[in-house]
Amino acid sequence: MAWEDKVSNQKTYIIHSVSEDGLAEGLLDLFSEIEGHEFEASSELLIFIDATNGSLFISAYSSKSEEVFDEKGIFVLLEELWESIESYDFDEIVLQALRTAYSKSENSVLRSKFNVFYQTEEQCLAMPLH
Repeated sequence: MAWEDKVSNQKTYIIHSVSEDGLAEGLLDLFSEIEGHEFEASSELLIFIDATNGSLFISAYSSKSEEVFDEKGIFVLLEELWESIESYDFDEIVLQALRTAYSKSENSVLRSKFNVFYQTEEQCLAMPLH
């Protein structure tokens, strides 16, 4: 796992894993590193699961207006996982890893400061992550 600055307001985080357990561990590491300043002044985050490109994008979000504030955010690249599994399994594997990492991150800023939602390419509405 490694941080890489692409542009000043967006960061890229790379998780090198080919398994759900490894992905959950990488996401747990990422969640522990989030300090909150990476996002607009919001109490909600959206994790968008992009199965087409094998990535996630984490950004500030408003569940009331369904608006995504993507000027700032974190790209999470999952290229190794994406290349090693069947594409139709990607959403399910990533979602399970997200839930596992989220449940284990109870002392993180992510859990204490934000309500976290997720959305896949196939979903019209974001759903709470818990």
